[in-house]
Amino acid sequence: MKSLFFFISLFLSSVSSAQSRTAKALVVGISQYQDTSLHAFSAARRDAEEYAAFLQSPSGGSIERDQILLLTDEEATLAGFMAGLEWLMSEKPIPSKRLLYFAGSALYMTPGQKKEDVLMFFNDSPATPFQGNTCSLKGIKKRLEKQGETILNAPVFLAVSFKSPFEKSDSLGFEWKGTGKTKRSSWLKWSQTMPDAGLSSSAFSSKGQKSISSDLVTGLLGLADYDGNRMVSGPEIFRHISTQSSFYYPPGACLYLSVTDKEKNLSKVDERILNELEQRGNNELFPPIVQLESMPAEERLLQKSAPVTRRLYEDFILAIKVKNFLPPRERNAAALYDSLLLVPELLPIAGYLRRRLAAAMLDDTQQALNAYLNTSANELARRQKYTEPYKRYAQQLQKANELLGKQHMMSNTLEAKRLYFEGLELRLRSLAEKDSSWLSEAMEKQRAALHLEPEAAYIHNELGVVCINKNDTAEAKKQFLEAIEYSPTWSIPYNNLSILALNAGDWQAANYYGIEAIRHAPYNPGGYANLGVVYAEKKDWAQAETLFRRAVRLGAERPVVYYNLACLEAKKAEKGMAIDWLLQAHEKGWDDFDILNNDEDLVSLHALSEWKAMVRKYYPDKVKE
Repeated sequence: MKSLFFFISLFLSSVSSAQSRTAKALVVGISQYQDTSLHAFSAARRDAEEYAAFLQSPSGGSIERDQILLLTDEEATLAGFMAGLEWLMSEKPIPSKRLLYFAGSALYMTPGQKKEDVLMFFNDSPATPFQGNTCSLKGIKKRLEKQGETILNAPVFLAVSFKSPFEKSDSLGFEWKGTGKTKRSSWLKWSQTMPDAGLSSSAFSSKGQKSISSDLVTGLLGLADYDGNRMVSGPEIFRHISTQSSFYYPPGACLYLSVTDKEKNLSKVDERILNELEQRGNNELFPPIVQLESMPAEERLLQKSAPVTRRLYEDFILAIKVKNFLPPRERNAAALYDSLLLVPELLPIAGYLRRRLAAAMLDDTQQALNAYLNTSANELARRQKYTEPYKRYAQQLQKANELLGKQHMMSNTLEAKRLYFEGLELRLRSLAEKDSSWLSEAMEKQRAALHLEPEAAYIHNELGVVCINKNDTAEAKKQFLEAIEYSPTWSIPYNNLSILALNAGDWQAANYYGIEAIRHAPYNPGGYANLGVVYAEKKDWAQAETLFRRAVRLGAERPVVYYNLACLEAKKAEKGMAIDWLLQAHEKGWDDFDILNNDEDLVSLHALSEWKAMVRKYYPDKVKE
């Protein structure tokens, strides 16, 4: 794999001049990621803002502000991007040109792996690409090719990839198709030796050295006008970018540019800006073009609406902000959305309302999944108890998929996540109600989810947990190992393998997987709890207690951790502390009286009044007269 700094600019034009309308653009720039292990490029957001400003200039086509959707950092979630892409491709009337620009981080899946593609990361993407919240370049191209007459049939493509931890050699790949001179090469197969510039991501700053899109924008402004016709074409921008000194990028740089063959010229040269650029030199980025002060179309439309309509819209936005999405709660966003559709003057923004509701619900569910993928102690604790949110997440995913439509490029991924949350809810219900009959249906849900997303590590892991509950340890181990294959740095599958080994009495394996769980997530309480059992088996009581206490400090919710601490305190004749730990174990869900009453470590506590009070409270039917 290679980390990539990824820029995309897709240009499409309709084939019918009779359908010609203004241009539309989706511009994305991400410099911050929720998962801090993702490589962030500091100038990506600024580059996107400058590119959006460029599009409003005469050189960029004087695109109206209402027709540019700019998503940066926390707004640039995968759901936000998907909604924006649907806006770009589906809105009527058909524009004369469509543009898509992306600046951020991505991953290049090299030949020989299970996928060969470029996977784009968004603000809420996990670092592991197989966790279902990235977007592939092939997927985007496939979606664009479903637009009938607007099929993207003549791309310009330039990809650059330099030294990375995964590959020692530098490589360059590019391709040009379209009117005019043609120069082609496979970006996956062709390579040549390039000098290593030794730059870091700090070089991607608009203050100082140029960023990748600096070459793109300055070229479009006129520095790429090599034939002097005051127009910049695809071949010219390709030549300009590939010959600049800033072409030697930090590890993992990639630029993608595409145009239709009916739109050979990408920009018109502005003489004033060109002269200024030539005077200042090509090592400085052009002064940011101030964006036009204009109100988004939906806000202007609402200002003209009746007060009752504006209040309805405000309630809709408020319901989204407080995550009141669906029934049975009153004045939920879905019900308010249906009411807004009945207002005739709001029909022009119906698509905007639909996408906003869908994106908000998808973002909410992804945050819950990300918390689990990040081994959040709070999320792990929540999963120890049967709660309503997981059922609600499945409902939100179903509603969002309905709003976006089955033709949506992420439809299968959303359906897989829906099935995953439905299966998770069934497993948690089985544990809460002590009814194993739910487990078979939970397994069916996860297998159906895997059919749609066979490389999703979180689904493999959940299927393994279901198998443990069904006493199928061989299949459980297989699923946990599959999860590790697709997500080798995710702590939770290692922790589950450690639990399997503990149950089998394989202390060496339990120790190995417990250490791996902690290595990948030092804040994972499960890893410490499992290692505590290993050291208790070795009769290293002091180290076992240290590990159990660390698990508690990190938020462990498994009642057995507290029970084990009670046993260790009882061994030391610390009877008061032992009772305190037992009470905490019961508060966390301990309910096995037979183990409690027959444990030799706890026999010394039976005569205590506190022990008898605890039994009366939690096991009233066991109290002896």
